[in-house]
Amino acid sequence: MNTEDPYIPPVVRRRQRLAILGRLKNSTIIGAVIMLGAAILAFTLANTPLHSHIGSFWQTEILLSIGNLSIQTTLIHLVNDLLMTTFFILIGLEIKFELTVGEFRDLRTAALPVLAAVGGCLFPIIIYLAFNWGTESVRGWGIPMATDIAFTLAVLTVLGSRIPPSLKIFLSTLAIADDIFAILVIAIFYGNSLDLIWIGIAALIFGVLILMNRRHVYALGAYLFVGILLWIAFYLANIHPTLAGILLALAIPSSSKVDPNAFLSWGNERLQEMSASFKPGEPLLAQTSYTRNTIRLHNIARSASPPMVTLMELISPVAVFIALPIFAFANAGVSLAQESLAGVVCSQVTLGVFLGLLIGKPLGIFLFSWLSVKLKIAKLASGIRWDHILGSGILGGIGFTMAIFIANLSFADPKYLTFAKLGILSASLGASIIGALFLVLWHRARARQKTKSTESL
Repeated sequence: MNTEDPYIPPVVRRRQRLAILGRLKNSTIIGAVIMLGAAILAFTLANTPLHSHIGSFWQTEILLSIGNLSIQTTLIHLVNDLLMTTFFILIGLEIKFELTVGEFRDLRTAALPVLAAVGGCLFPIIIYLAFNWGTESVRGWGIPMATDIAFTLAVLTVLGSRIPPSLKIFLSTLAIADDIFAILVIAIFYGNSLDLIWIGIAALIFGVLILMNRRHVYALGAYLFVGILLWIAFYLANIHPTLAGILLALAIPSSSKVDPNAFLSWGNERLQEMSASFKPGEPLLAQTSYTRNTIRLHNIARSASPPMVTLMELISPVAVFIALPIFAFANAGVSLAQESLAGVVCSQVTLGVFLGLLIGKPLGIFLFSWLSVKLKIAKLASGIRWDHILGSGILGGIGFTMAIFIANLSFADPKYLTFAKLGILSASLGASIIGALFLVLWHRARARQKTKSTESL
């Protein structure tokens, strides 16, 4: 008997097929490829006669009404403000995971990637300001500070055994810290004129979420309902409403309402009762004791998983396979028809974003990592060398999602927005290629050096 898979044979075969979809759902590479494909498609269509039609489509006006409250917006803002909230919930859950059981729970362990992220944010900002200081485009200073975790981890996954596993942990932690800094910048510097009344209401709603957590409320639906109210309050307060997703995620319980030890003991008793009461060959409908215990076991087992884990399982495929590709398609459509190539390349915005990501990121990440190790604030993890830090710094220049998000908040002028997006797209492409080649070539050089050393012995 197959004790690992208790399903009947037809169901086993169906579950094996579904398992393939499950692996695809959790694949960083597949998600990044879909998002990249959406961006390429948007860029291609933007430089065809269909450009004006696509632009008109995204500017379609939409009216959202809840009772007497109504919000008038456009389709593009619905994508950026509402659909992208799922992505920010996912970021918030990842941050909470790191704070609870991940790298951030030990400050000394987290010191290296966090300090590297600080440098990776500061140097791109400095480079951007060097090109744009004193101009109206200075508002875009936050654009080159953020690393796109999805694309970056996809590149590392492709590199496989050519990099140590600890480097992926380093870069994941760095990217999450990077996102935290970007979120703070969005909240503080990229809001419009704030409505203090609605800020107060948002604070009260967030207080309700915290109280629910403290009072051991585990109903995920209740949190999502209050989270919707928080999103509305943020929107009306002129704070970017996606940030409500971060606060919602931080309030979701990371513990379970079922005691694990008691559940294991209780579950074993139910299994023993089921085994004793089961009569082979008799229809299940006639075996009341057996079916009653299966229902009880099923209901308790569903409650044994922390709401945070359940939400992450639900929200991850929505964010990765729906929200991010639609965001990429809606925002990466940059038309070059109205601008000369020389004008685009020489634009202060384009240069500031491009060099900020491609030069500022690796410079800041490497320098702050080196300083933190030399000052004994942090130490390199096992298996990581300085060439790995430099290579991951180059990959840190992949700034697609959050960079475009901040660009949309920075510029109302379509010209500046076009310049910023071109800088982001070109720098992200360059960083992914250069970073991957750098790490591969260093890996091969090290392998050849080891081979020569072995042969000489």
